[in-house]
Amino acid sequence: MINIKKGLAALAIAGVSALAFSGCNAATIAEDVIPTDPHGPLDGPVEEWEAEQYPAPPSVIEVPAGQTFDYTKVYSDGSATVDWKVQLTKVECGLDRIPKGADNPKWQGGDDVPQHVTAKAASGKQFCIAHWDWTNVGKTPGYTDDAGDIVIGDERYTREDEISETIEETHLTAEESGRYDETNPHDKVKSLDVYVVPAGATAEAVWFPMATFDGDSSYLVKAK
Repeated sequence: MINIKKGLAALAIAGVSALAFSGCNAATIAEDVIPTDPHGPLDGPVEEWEAEQYPAPPSVIEVPAGQTFDYTKVYSDGSATVDWKVQLTKVECGLDRIPKGADNPKWQGGDDVPQHVTAKAASGKQFCIAHWDWTNVGKTPGYTDDAGDIVIGDERYTREDEISETIEETHLTAEESGRYDETNPHDKVKSLDVYVVPAGATAEAVWFPMATFDGDSSYLVKAK
């Protein structure tokens, strides 16, 4: 004869064991699927944690008009840095044309037509040219390919690369320009940056160098 009480007791024990086992698995699974913060536990206010993970950009250095400032060129590929002394010598605005400022589409390499023609500003626009002096004060050669945005009122305008490169070729000698050949330590070179801005506007300053994915410009160089 089957002992009913013993059978019920055995079923009860089995049920409790199953629940306990099931609970352990659930806890283990929950621990496995909860994502963890790669930066570690969140200690302190959210604002402090965000400031630590996403630091603010360096403060802007204002450079008075005509003053020389120190600039270290850092390369994203890990190349040696280059130390410069840089000076914005002047900013010309109010130009509606630049002689030999544009490539001649009719030029085919011969002498029958000129290689360069006058660049003309569109209606309602003008050219501004920023003149820079550079001195390599470091121990490695480097290029002067840095530029920035010109400040007109509360607006920023980017450099016109094609015209800038053309007028460096036509208005500077090969020895004066440092954009295409590396400048050795102790040598001095120049660069010219052209901007197209609204006619009649006056340049206030130049943000230097150009903003990149690594951050915004760090110098505000006054034009006057």
